[in-house]
This record gives sequence, structure tokens and C-alpha cells, in this order.
Amino acid sequence: MKATDTKFIEVPYKGATAVYPDLIAGRVDLFFDSTAGAFPFVQSGKVKGFAILAPQRSKDMPDIPTMDEAGVNGLNVDSWIGLFAPAGTPKTVIDKLQSGIAASSSELKAKYVAGGADYMWVPPEKLDGFVHAEHDKWTKLIKDAGITLE
Repeated sequence: MKATDTKFIEVPYKGATAVYPDLIAGRVDLFFDSTAGAFPFVQSGKVKGFAILAPQRSKDMPDIPTMDEAGVNGLNVDSWIGLFAPAGTPKTVIDKLQSGIAASSSELKAKYVAGGADYMWVPPEKLDGFVHAEHDKWTKLIKDAGITLE
């Protein structure tokens, strides 16, 4: 809303799956979902995608522009999943986990790509910096937008 200087009526749902019937029926006008989550609905023609919140177009939905291309600059959201362990986990355990992930990375990548997602690898030695940068970016955005918990 801040990026476009518009107001939406926010409707809370318990997960993306519950939104699609209302979106398809026209009871909800707009919904933000992951590209992978929206892909089957867009592909089937049940919903229309009009912008991707990523720096580049989706390879699975190349006709849908990015937000920048649609005229809303700077609204780029890359979602990611990380694997974390409790502080104090022995280095031997961490090394074993990292080796297992590295050994299966091509299989993991294939599964993500098949599901409509991109696969991003952040080397373990850079993960802390990446997580901190993401935290700082989203904390600033939340504060600047005046978002609060209810």
C-alpha cells in the first residue's frame, strides 16, 4: 500500500489455500502469493497474474512483468528457505548436514524448479550475513510503513 499510495481492505486468511476459492469467485480482488503457489492457478487460467514481486520475470510465467516493469519500483521480494540448527550444535554435526545438503543439491534444485520455484544457494560461510541483511531490510520496511502487530 505504501509503495503505490493506495488503501486495501485486508482480509485475514489461514493460509493461501483458503484464499483461492474466494479469489476465483471474485469475493477477493487481490492476493499476494508465492510464484510457486500461484503457478497452477495462473497456468489453468483460473486467476490472472499481473506482476511478479521479484527482480526478474519467472521462467514459468514469462508474460507476467515484474513490479518494476509494471511501474511499481523497488517492490522486490525474494522468498527463501534456510536450514538452521540450535546454537551450540557441534561442528561435526553441522559439517555432516552441510555435506548431505551439498551432495543432494542437484536433486533439491530439480524439485524446486519442478515446483515453479528458483533455487538459490548461499554458501554456509555467507549465510549469517545474508540473514542479517534480510532482517535489517524487512525491519526498516516494516517501521517505515508503520506496520504494527494487532
